[in-house]
Amino acid sequence: MWQPNTILNQLKIDLVKIKTSNGYNTDPIEIRRGIHMFEDFTMKPSVSFWCYKIEKENEFGGTGIRWLYIYMYGYSDTDGLGDVDNIHSLAEDIEKFLYSTDWTYTNDTEIGDIIVYEGGIQDPASMFQVELKIKYDFTI
Repeated sequence: MWQPNTILNQLKIDLVKIKTSNGYNTDPIEIRRGIHMFEDFTMKPSVSFWCYKIEKENEFGGTGIRWLYIYMYGYSDTDGLGDVDNIHSLAEDIEKFLYSTDWTYTNDTEIGDIIVYEGGIQDPASMFQVELKIKYDFTI
């Protein structure tokens, strides 16, 4: 199997480990691979991710290092009164997960800035986004 697919499939499998029973703050209800918007999820909190670029580094003769770039999004509802703590808890859980042994590729992962969009009374959607870079060996 092509290495990026292996990594993306493993990410979806490993994200299921984010549960309050495993020491996290949230229990994501749905985890999807691909581009999904807030409205695509009927139950939240939820997480989606997709690969948008593969970058090569030090490649020669069909071998080298490559970086898989992923955007990850998390979504949660607000309570309708302006409470936005849930999205911050979900973002914290994702960061904790990516730095833990719950994530198979933790030693090969770099995490970019986490941007949080807080919903409110007029907009019940809260979300975060983060960019990940995952290093893997490339060989033809």
